[in-house]
Parts: sequence; structure tokens; C-alpha cells
Amino acid sequence: LTKSSYVDDLIPENTHRSVRILNPLSSDLNAMRQSLVFGGLETVARNINRQRPNLKLFEFGNLYFKQGDKDSTYSQYEAMGIFLTGNWRQENWSAPEERSAFQHLRSITQSVFDRFGLKVKTTDLPDEMPEMFSCGLQLKQGKKVLAQMGVVNPNWCSKFDIDQEVYYAHIHWDELLTCLKNDSTRIKDIPKYPSVRRDLAMLVNKDVRFEKMEKVAKQADQRILRSIDLFDVYEGKGVPPEKRSYALSFILQDETQTLSDKIIDKTMGKIQAALEKEVGAELRE
Repeated sequence: LTKSSYVDDLIPENTHRSVRILNPLSSDLNAMRQSLVFGGLETVARNINRQRPNLKLFEFGNLYFKQGDKDSTYSQYEAMGIFLTGNWRQENWSAPEERSAFQHLRSITQSVFDRFGLKVKTTDLPDEMPEMFSCGLQLKQGKKVLAQMGVVNPNWCSKFDIDQEVYYAHIHWDELLTCLKNDSTRIKDIPKYPSVRRDLAMLVNKDVRFEKMEKVAKQADQRILRSIDLFDVYEGKGVPPEKRSYALSFILQDETQTLSDKIIDKTMGKIQAALEKEVGAELRE
């Protein structure tokens, strides 16, 4: 049970889907929850108010929706929520403190799918999604969306009197389990020749999606480019207001020989040139 006002104020387009309680004990318990994010933000706020600002939380739970206009038609499904905020690592004698960041959330979420052996594709969040995230990504298998993650919209956080960044991942647990039924594990020998990682930090317009950059890079070189990953997104000081910084990692590997610096530089040059031409990307100094 939760407050119906969360959905009414922050996701008004979903108000008609709220499952409301006929005789609620209070306005704080007058509807079934549509998302794990609101309860999670309540917990984050409660801990911060008690001087516990550094949090790593998760929750499994059911979500409830009314279908159509008929009061007797309802649906529910299980989800998993992951929350990070404050420090990822406390200061100690061997290392400075480290703030939680999007890449930490991304790594945790990805590890859930890796443990199940599920191959997922990273894409940008759809424009029509409620403004839960100020920026983020989603994980898909085929056309099925299995997870969304990102930085919780500061306007949402302010409703809970939270003034620090909160990172949230929503995993569609029922959908994940459905994918497992048709998934099979395939094994092959570890390649004899080592892989190489190269990183690029690139400035792009805010309307450029990671999915587009990934497609352009793969088209630039399909022979030794094995994978592309987005490990950081930055907006703020040092970046023009109309731009966004994407930090991309590229894994290169040739299964027939050890890669030379000449081949690596040539491949990265082709990828960079393609990104500059197709999406207007600029190398961030």
C-alpha cells in the first residue's frame, strides 16, 4: 500500500491505472503501488534524515495495475528495484572516498543478467517513458524490455526532501524469468589471442542516443570490434549546455593473431571518424 498522490503528481498519465482502496486507513495507504521507486525513495529519505546517507538497497515486490475502464480487471507482476546513493566507498588509509555513480549501478544490474547467462542489449530510454530518470539506459532481449536504470529525476527526489543524487534500476523480474525458459547456454573455447580495450570520451548533442552511436561504430569495423559499452554519462561543468559527454569503451580482438598498435590505431581512427561524420561527435579533451 502507498500514497495515490505519488502517481497523481509525478505520473499523471498513469492515474487511471491506479488500484485504489475502498476504505483506506489513511491517505498514505490508499492505493496499491505501481512502482518500487516511491517506497525506495521513502527509505532513502528516512536513512538520510538519520545520518545514514551512503546506501546500497534492493527490493523484490509485486506491482498492481487496473486494466482498461473495468474496475474488475487487474494485473500484477513482480519487479526488483536497486538503489544507490551517497558514497560507494568510504575513505580509508589506502584510497579516497568514492561517490556512487551510474557505472556502479550499471555494473550491478548487468551482473544480475550475467549470473543467469542472459545476453541483453543496451539501448536508450524511450522518449515516451515517464520522467522518472533525468538520464539513463534500458536493457532488452529482442523486443522485450527487461530493465531500466538511471539517475532519478531531481524533481522526484525533491518531493521526498532528498538533495543528493539517487541511482535506481528497475528489473522486470517476471519478464526475466520468462526469458530463461527459452534460453540455452552455449560454450566455446577461450580465444588464444588477447583482447584490447580502448576508451573514447565524446561530446554529442543531447538528442543523440547511445544506440545510434553503437550502430555507427559497429558499421565502421565489423572484423575485430567485439563490443561497445557506455560506462559514464556526464552533463555539467566543462560541457556546453546543449551537449552531453558519453564515455565509451571498445573491446577489440582478432582470433587469428595478436593485435598490433598499428591495427588498433587504424580501427579506432575509423570508428572515431564515423562517429564524427554520422552523429557529429567531438572528442572530449
